[in-house]
Amino acid sequence: MARFYFHLDENGSIVEDFEGIDLPDLAAARASALQAARGIMAHDIEHGRLSLSTYIAIADADGRYLEQLVFRDAVVITGIS
Repeated sequence: MARFYFHLDENGSIVEDFEGIDLPDLAAARASALQAARGIMAHDIEHGRLSLSTYIAIADADGRYLEQLVFRDAVVITGIS
């Protein structure tokens, strides 16, 4: 198990994850970030807003950023002309 941290960046306003969670690997961390992003987006939509440029940066226990999940990549958007 490794500890992963999920930092939220919403248009330059950063919410740091100081606790992190233990997961088996980076693939599991990606899946966790995807689930979190969709949950945040659902909450934001309920309140009449949505920022598709918001992202979750996944970091390891040493503080290295491993990758980021941009919210627009967490959903399939259709019906836009």
